[in-house]
Amino acid sequence: MLTIMSYLPLLDLISLRNTSRTMRALATSTLHHRWLCTLRRFIDDTHAFQALLARTDSLVSGSTALFYILANTPFVDAWVPDDLDIYCPLVAAVPLIDHLVQFERYAQHTRHANAPGGATPRRRRRP
Repeated sequence: MLTIMSYLPLLDLISLRNTSRTMRALATSTLHHRWLCTLRRFIDDTHAFQALLARTDSLVSGSTALFYILANTPFVDAWVPDDLDIYCPLVAAVPLIDHLVQFERYAQHTRHANAPGGATPRRRRRP
């Protein structure tokens, strides 16, 4: 059943969640697995990263969020996200950047006037 559900678009999974307790659990599991697979394009330790997002009141946005929302629809057949946009409160920027640099192989690459410490983390290529 989970294999079949993995091919459903988000709106269908949400509708299916509302049919029974069993379907709620299966659809929720499918959505969670899809989110982890989406994050794994950019993050190795997805559980630690999700905990950090929750702790800092941050969220993933941009093309990665859109890719997750539009999964298994005709809109995402031709592209995949190539960056990870994270929106966070200003006080959470430094802890987020530190985590990406220390644990996720990102490096401070360029300077931006609006970024704390002038950091825009960029992922290092895998060896």
